[in-house]
Amino acid sequence: LQVEHNSLLNRIMSVSLQKIAVGDSQKATVGVEIIGEPESVRNGLGMLATLLHELEVRALPEKMVANITIDTANMQVGDSIRAGDIVLPEGFEMLTNAEALIVSVQMSMSAAGAHKAAMAASDKELVA
Repeated sequence: LQVEHNSLLNRIMSVSLQKIAVGDSQKATVGVEIIGEPESVRNGLGMLATLLHELEVRALPEKMVANITIDTANMQVGDSIRAGDIVLPEGFEMLTNAEALIVSVQMSMSAAGAHKAAMAASDKELVA
């Protein structure tokens, strides 16, 4: 069902319906639900970056889900999850590019600054 509105006139301009045959899979956009918190994020060393909030999939209409859940609890700084890494429910096909980055754990700014300072101090010790 697709409804086109005219916001100036506050009217429905058109309604489109699609006939779905029994047994035909359909393309759909599903949300990405992130659960869990990596330890590095909890302790301030990491930052969780969610880059993709929706995925394109194909499945039978009766099997379709609203969200795909991704657990990030075991991720470490430098880890990432791409669309191709996701294990989909049975009967689903991933249409989003397999290389599309969904979520990653990056070093926090404060941790990166501390790391850079430690590296500089280490370099000075090697020179001395």
